[in-house]
Amino acid sequence: MGNDTVHIQFNPDNRVFWTEHTGLHAMSDSELDAAYQRASKFIKDRVKILIKEHKWRDIEFGTRLLLLSYSKGYINRLTLPQSFSTFLDVSQFTDYQTQFENAFEARKSSPSGNDLYIHGPSALADIFYILQCIAPGMLVLTCRSDEEDEIGEKEWVRGLPRDTWVENNAQMLRYILGSKGAYQRLLAACKDQQKAFAFEWIVSWNDDDDCRSTGSTVVDDDWDYNDTKFGWSDIQVIDGTKCPEDCGKCLRCTL
Repeated sequence: MGNDTVHIQFNPDNRVFWTEHTGLHAMSDSELDAAYQRASKFIKDRVKILIKEHKWRDIEFGTRLLLLSYSKGYINRLTLPQSFSTFLDVSQFTDYQTQFENAFEARKSSPSGNDLYIHGPSALADIFYILQCIAPGMLVLTCRSDEEDEIGEKEWVRGLPRDTWVENNAQMLRYILGSKGAYQRLLAACKDQQKAFAFEWIVSWNDDDDCRSTGSTVVDDDWDYNDTKFGWSDIQVIDGTKCPEDCGKCLRCTL
């Protein structure tokens, strides 16, 4: 699995699944805006580090909170709006998806492991993880195995930051989330690998097969194998406590 593909996915609609999956409180639009406003100070602090130490360039652009540009053979642009609700604007979806894919780089921690993380300056990774904590599911790291066995291809998704990052930023997150209780619930979810990650098996099929993914009964002649948005409602979490050691199909035997 050394050449497994890891990528960033931005989709605010995925928050519904991750709220149920993690058991975390689903913030209202006003709560999201308030948390995002509290986070803006810390995001700006990280931006200052990126500008000073990593050659990012701050550009004034209308009423937007930030517009950053970093050139390394091509332009990586990241814009963050003043209000969180702008992320939910359908007309802005493609723009934000493209920006997050280009500005952040996702990697596996090791060729044989399942852990996924944001590679690059810690200040940049902090911005990504802060947004993950405010709205779990809006930004996720997705990896699909490049090896196929008798079951099919394994796809796994990290929807929350590592628990060590959450613990190292406890004071900031308590302030952003608005309470110690909200922080403790987030930390507990991050420590639980069955909540921080989600799994799906992309099953091999013949032309006559009706089932596109494990546990799915959906039949759609227009289904696209490469559509990463497909099957979110059918993601199945493997209980690692019931798997044999070194099964390679769960987190507990590979992390």
